[in-house]
Amino acid sequence: MNRINVSLDALNNEILSKMNRGKAKSEEIVRGIEEAVAQGLAIKVNMVVKGINESEILPMARFLKKKE
Repeated sequence: MNRINVSLDALNNEILSKMNRGKAKSEEIVRGIEEAVAQGLAIKVNMVVKGINESEILPMARFLKKKE
């Protein structure tokens, strides 16, 4: 395995919780992404954009740009 797909609809935990009914916390997902990057894995992040998380598009883009 050299690549993983991750779903992360928001970095803001409150927004993410509303979108995924509290199933996961953004900090946990981010920690997993950072660990995968540290292990040399390529990451593909899927983000579904709905009205509730439109404000998260730029923060997400900035976060992911840093991971390149």
